[in-house]
Amino acid sequence: MSKLSFMAFMFLIGSILLLGFQSIGRLMGAKGVWKGLSLIKLFGPKYFYWLDDISFFGLEDILIFIANMPLFAFLFCMSILFFILDKFYSK
Repeated sequence: MSKLSFMAFMFLIGSILLLGFQSIGRLMGAKGVWKGLSLIKLFGPKYFYWLDDISFFGLEDILIFIANMPLFAFLFCMSILFFILDKFYSK
């Protein structure tokens, strides 16, 4: 198992666990504990102000979208990216 496939599995497991915790929280009636967890809500908006200053062919819109997307979706997309990279760089 290469490092890229290991990282892909870790992102996939993290995504599944986070989605599971969100589902359990909703079933138990927790009000917004795990709902809408994103990178900005996890780290705080003060670390993402620099995204507004990027002006490179709409790159700021893509990065803001990624920072605002749900964390489980971000982790799942990262796992897909690492699986694809593993297929390109595997020997």
